Amino acid sequence: MTLRDDIRDYFEREARRLPALTGLRGAITSRAAAARPGANPAIRWAAVVAAMLAVAIVAGLVATGAFKASRREVPAGPPISVTPGAHGFVFDVSFANASDGWALLGDPADAHAQFYVEATHDGGKTWLMPVAIGTPGIGAGQPRHIHFVDRDDGFVYGGQFVLATHDGGRMWVGPNLPSDVVAITGQEGVTWSASANCPAPNCPYSVYVSPDGGKSWSRAAPVPVVPRDARSFGIAGLLVMAKGSSDLAITTDDGATWTKIAGPCPAGTGTNEAGTPDGQEIWEVCSSSPPSAPTSQVFVSEDSGKTWQQRAPTFAGFGVDAVLAPTPGTVLVASDTSNGMAISHDGGMSWSRCATDPRNAAIESVSYSADGSVAVAIDNVYVVWISIDGGNTWNKTTSQP
Repeated sequence: MTLRDDIRDYFEREARRLPALTGLRGAITSRAAAARPGANPAIRWAAVVAAMLAVAIVAGLVATGAFKASRREVPAGPPISVTPGAHGFVFDVSFANASDGWALLGDPADAHAQFYVEATHDGGKTWLMPVAIGTPGIGAGQPRHIHFVDRDDGFVYGGQFVLATHDGGRMWVGPNLPSDVVAITGQEGVTWSASANCPAPNCPYSVYVSPDGGKSWSRAAPVPVVPRDARSFGIAGLLVMAKGSSDLAITTDDGATWTKIAGPCPAGTGTNEAGTPDGQEIWEVCSSSPPSAPTSQVFVSEDSGKTWQQRAPTFAGFGVDAVLAPTPGTVLVASDTSNGMAISHDGGMSWSRCATDPRNAAIESVSYSADGSVAVAIDNVYVVWISIDGGNTWNKTTSQP
């Protein structure tokens, strides 16, 4: 990474931490656009002075090592050749971008096993020495998910187990969230946490939002459904899937207000998953449950859930693990059956199968990186697959974590 990248990253983080007052950026832009060239030489001198001051600040930061201190996202340690199974099996993988990724490992058969996180900073070609998280047996085998919202800030969670890192995975601490976290998601440092912890009858379930990668949290307005899973979109949006129904809840204003959406799944649906790229186009897949015939129905709404249209089915199956919609018109569906994955780029009118290992096509986990540059999936024998073309073609990672 160049010095210019360091400077840009630093000021982007500071801008998110200390945002401009509402309307300030627009007012400045409007005044600048309205100004006549050469109208006020003092303005030009002010710009020169401001530029000189910025250079001085940057020089001071570089001289004092401030940039080095702020870039803690790459843990120190030698790349190693990892033997699959040496530190457990891969439960989940999360990438922040095309290079930086982290894998959660453990033993699914041992409730008292130690959990580990391995990092890669070259797109999966090599992996760093695994970092043990928590203590053996903590969480009683529950943590199964890992999610990084940027190169610094990440989370391991599942059941009553949740840990956070703010230095790229070197150290893990408690994030001071309620137990029973069902989803942690987000991007560019903005983080969402959905909890199913509701001990009293009829109490509101919790969604929390953080502007700084999970260092501090504020509680959103009460959610009108019982959260089962959640997917973020943009910076201020979250789509929450309801437990026990195909209903959804959506916010586009950082959780200040919520809209409940009636889901399209018919009676008798066993599982359902949903995703959205922008809060307006929403996808939901409804899957049957045994002993009925295995079917999957695909629905899309173009008006934020007010109306739904059924699309061509992806394939027959009982389980759909994920519905990811990275951009409008594109949807990726992953199944925990031998049907594997399928992708559509024309609003669900036609589908293409995503080829992985035909002998182990079932997908246990799939996600896009925080910046959308890559997609990563784990099959039912814990092999990690990566796509660098939006989910169309998939290849095994060069080195398995």
